Amino acid sequence: MFGNFLSALNQTDLQLENVTLQTGGKYYNLHVEPVPSPTQEDDPRRHRPLEDFYFPQEDLLDEISKGTLQLSFWRTDFG
Repeated sequence: MFGNFLSALNQTDLQLENVTLQTGGKYYNLHVEPVPSPTQEDDPRRHRPLEDFYFPQEDLLDEISKGTLQLSFWRTDFG
């Protein structure tokens, strides 16, 4: 669905400069297991059997932007 939204934006005359993706605690797999605290933005992705749906969204934005957009990824402070 996120990819469809971005594709639709590309078909308009809008000239986006920044795209912000806000994520939550599930980025760190808090819903699956305890995680080290504090977490850091540069921590490696924690892949588990239940793949995090934020990863493909970030990857898609990285691919689409190709350096033409400023990307912001906000990660929730969970505690």
